[in-house]
Formats: sequence, C-alpha cells, structure tokens
Amino acid sequence: MSVELVHPNGDAFDLSDLGWRAVLRLARRHGWEPGAGRAEEMTSFSREEAEDLARALDRGLAEAWTLPKPTEREIEEMSEDEALPYVFSGRTANHWRHLVAFLRRGGFRVDQGESGNG
Repeated sequence: MSVELVHPNGDAFDLSDLGWRAVLRLARRHGWEPGAGRAEEMTSFSREEAEDLARALDRGLAEAWTLPKPTEREIEEMSEDEALPYVFSGRTANHWRHLVAFLRRGGFRVDQGESGNG
C-alpha cells in the first residue's frame, strides 16, 4: 500500500503506508494529537493541523538525527517503540526533511493507493 499526501494545488508527497504510520507514531510520541473528535486515520489536514504535525515531526527528527548508530545486536534487542526513531535517521533523513517542508506548505489530503516507494 502507498500513501500520497496532496496539497490543493496538486503538489504531492509519496510514501509507503508503513512509512505514513511511522510518521504518525513519531509525531504522537512528540506531542501531536489528531484534531478534536478526529481519528488518527485522518484523510485531510487543515493548514493548522499540518503545521502541528510538522512541529511534532521536527522534534522527533531532531531526536533521531542525534542518535548514535546502534550495533546489530542492539538493533535485534530493541522493541518496536525503541527502534522507531532509527527509521528516521541515517540515509532516509533527507526524505523526512522533505516531508516536513511539504507539511509546512499547508493543508493536504491523504490518498491511499495500492503500491508505494517509501
């Protein structure tokens, strides 16, 4: 499955369903909550909601980018929650920086698709 985030002007950001769920988990871990009365599976974000999500991701990414590189054994022993920040570090960091910049450009809708790339 893939997820496409789309601004009203047609600009889009693609990521996998797994990546989108990790983004939402990291954001929640750093203070983001879905809007009042809305489920986490939000299908659209207002400008304010997109900015709130971007701020929380910035905090999460700041944490991820300062983590020391774990050994293979440490990775194997990590819980899913402990491993979450590592998803956003290393070679993928630039991808996530682009996502935050995309979010800061305003509201967007969330389209679910059949295939994705990350």
